[in-house]
Amino acid sequence: MLTTSVVAAQPASADDQWQRCLNESSASLSFDKTTVSWLDSATIHWTVNAGPDCWWNALATFSVGEDTPQNNDNAQGVMLGVGTLSGSKSVTPLRNLPWRVWATSAVGKFPLATANITVTYPEPPPEGGPAAVRITDNSIEQRRQFVRAVETPGTKVTVAGDVSLDLSGLDGITVAPNTWITGDRSVNPAGPLLFTTTEPGSLFVVPRPANPAPPFSQEVISGIRLRGGSSTDPFDNMGEQDSMGITVMKPNVEIDHNEIYLWRGAGVEVKECDVDGACPSPDILRRPAPGEHATTVWIHDNYIHHDQHPAGDICCGHAAGYGVETSHGGWALIERNAFDYNRHSIASGWQPGTGYLLYRNLILPNGGVHSRVASTHAIDVHGSNKDDAYESGDAGEYFDVEYNTVWNVHGPAVKLRGTPSDEKAGKEGMQVRHNVFAHCGLFVGFTGGCQYPPALVQNETGMHESDTTLGVLGTTIDDARTSCDFDGDEVNDTFHATGVTWWFQSSRLAGRFVYLYQSALTGNHLVLGDRNADGLCDVTADGTTVPTDTSVVGTSIGVVPYVLGSTEAAARAAVVAAGLTVGTVTYQPSTTAAGLVIDQSPHWWYVRPAGRPVNLVVSLGRATVPNVLGMDQGSAQWYIGAAGLSAGTVSYTNNCVSPGSVQVQHPTGGALVAPGSTVDITLSTCDTTGGGGTPGGGGDKPPVREK
Repeated sequence: MLTTSVVAAQPASADDQWQRCLNESSASLSFDKTTVSWLDSATIHWTVNAGPDCWWNALATFSVGEDTPQNNDNAQGVMLGVGTLSGSKSVTPLRNLPWRVWATSAVGKFPLATANITVTYPEPPPEGGPAAVRITDNSIEQRRQFVRAVETPGTKVTVAGDVSLDLSGLDGITVAPNTWITGDRSVNPAGPLLFTTTEPGSLFVVPRPANPAPPFSQEVISGIRLRGGSSTDPFDNMGEQDSMGITVMKPNVEIDHNEIYLWRGAGVEVKECDVDGACPSPDILRRPAPGEHATTVWIHDNYIHHDQHPAGDICCGHAAGYGVETSHGGWALIERNAFDYNRHSIASGWQPGTGYLLYRNLILPNGGVHSRVASTHAIDVHGSNKDDAYESGDAGEYFDVEYNTVWNVHGPAVKLRGTPSDEKAGKEGMQVRHNVFAHCGLFVGFTGGCQYPPALVQNETGMHESDTTLGVLGTTIDDARTSCDFDGDEVNDTFHATGVTWWFQSSRLAGRFVYLYQSALTGNHLVLGDRNADGLCDVTADGTTVPTDTSVVGTSIGVVPYVLGSTEAAARAAVVAAGLTVGTVTYQPSTTAAGLVIDQSPHWWYVRPAGRPVNLVVSLGRATVPNVLGMDQGSAQWYIGAAGLSAGTVSYTNNCVSPGSVQVQHPTGGALVAPGSTVDITLSTCDTTGGGGTPGGGGDKPPVREK
């Protein structure tokens, strides 16, 4: 058991009453153990002796909780009321942080006692583990197994699509060589949720290899939702501490089809080292050749949003909040992502050998919050001059920004703050070509009716621009229409042609933007419709059809099987085996034997997105309704029974036409019905007093029909 008690330091600016409160108060705090495994519990005991001045005008409140680096780090804790100043509670320590008894007032927050506890985290088995691991729930054992598997080389880790996996307290989960983390999107197209309520330095780290020589192992993070512990309110994320979702320090890493959000540092950080200046040799993260992915970090087809960290209410503090950041020799190929509500969607450090290739991304209208009075740019390159707030000096190596769409006009679209080394070497330091910006001025804004900042800003030199399309007075260029289902859920999705790329907002993904194709065509050049009968909308541009790739929304394809003539059970099995589901099953009479499928919809060999329904019609067999008109009741019912049918209701009509004989039957004679169906009859009566007659006939022998 570890126990400490401390005397509070005196705040120089505290008023006399608060000083007396602290002088008069003491506390003790202890855990019932010194070490726990991550997710195990411990009991914490406390005693607080609060001085009388603490209660005057409710001056002080008391609590027990973690001592986090910042107040907005989501500390674990227990609030103490008047009746709980001595007590205990079972808690689950998640981080290796001291716990303290706190006295809090408007003057500040001061510790009265401290207790320490060590949290140990899962480690991979020394002998290795299974080649494939599937995580199916959020139990303690499954969470520990996930960490062990991710840190074991060569493991393919799949997380079921309906799982919400709580990784709170973890920091720096090492993604081992050739390990893949994949979300199963067949159940949930957005993928499983992996989240933390704490603020790790970086939740996942793909480290620099011990032997930094090619060929490099391949690591993949795909199809998950990765949620940090930050707030959607940017001003709740301020301070000196950053928090990253994924840090990558080697090439041949793929990060795709994820939703990455609520990280106040960066959603994805790419770097070779942690020191300014040159990183250790050899340089392993380099500018990739066209179409080459193994030499870089490939970040594509993600939705990255709400990564925000302003400089302050007015200015001048530490700021971050990047969707993707490269620094310290890091390189990344960043393409086909949608960004929203980030301070900078893409940022780069100034360090030597740093750069990015930025292609075919969509930056949505929100974000750029720098303070309560200022906004900042979407695409960034820092300068090296710290004395100038990084607004000048060296600026990385090379940057290529092409075929992107920026709808955020709160600040410039692109800002190059210094001069890249390629520019100093006589080459082009930053290419900005074929982009569409909603801004109404290229290098000049706020003029000629334009109420927005310029699209491009360079503080020194090195930016080379061409073929830019601008908006009109800040109006976005967007051919938007909602007339077609791109993701196979039978709900029309909104299609967007931005003037350089095509996107749609997936209803299966709650409106998330999904990349389709690079094209400048819009308007009457485009026709939407399912051209290849796969159940997904396609885009036909001037007669050429671009089919929708089902992988973009986690949709696989099933071919509708031929099940006509099969038993119902066999048909159901065939539909499920094709990756489809059995929809409505109806039953109707048929000349086909009972129990066999006589119709299906959609018809066979059609292709449909996985999980879509196939409707079946099953035969009930057939029975022919006999013609019993003119028979007496008994004879009619005998013939009905002999046909495998059931006698239904008997009604009467007082028409004096052959009293006692059948005048009407339903269904009519000759009709084909299901065996066992009922046949209703109406008999004639002739009662001149208004009463009904009494039908006659019947028996257990076949009647003779009158001639």
